[in-house]
Amino acid sequence: VSDDGDIMDKAKWEMAVAEHKKGSSAPVDKPEVAVCDFGGDAPVLEVEPPLVATLEPEFLYGGVSAPTAGGPDHLLPQLRGEALKRAQAAGWKGTAFERFELLETRSQVVAGQNHRMKVKIDEAGTCAHLLVFEPLSGAAQLRDMKVPCRLEDPIEI
Repeated sequence: VSDDGDIMDKAKWEMAVAEHKKGSSAPVDKPEVAVCDFGGDAPVLEVEPPLVATLEPEFLYGGVSAPTAGGPDHLLPQLRGEALKRAQAAGWKGTAFERFELLETRSQVVAGQNHRMKVKIDEAGTCAHLLVFEPLSGAAQLRDMKVPCRLEDPIEI
């Protein structure tokens, strides 16, 4: 899109609009323009988002990823005992975590990684949701948990 608001590459613009409409019901008729007027003799800046801004990013620093099957299951052995202790302290009267199988993970890059995990804890399909911080160095830490959860529940922690 030019400084005048004219669409310079119509094919790219139409492709971005089509992609946007696939994933959103919001109308996209023309580009949005942010105008910054600093007053005085400073020039007025007009900033337009790039066409790809309407597409979903594959990875966003600080953002939480979409749920994926599996995940960092190497962390589970060191978390199992602490998770059971916390669940019992919170009033959990269920099983002693006869299983501890990682089903799904959502991750977030911070100074290390936060992992939001769905872990199956028994044969009946009861799950626990764990928030685990994996620092750049050192042992993983269980920050929070929610139990009981169902297999079909989205990770909410």
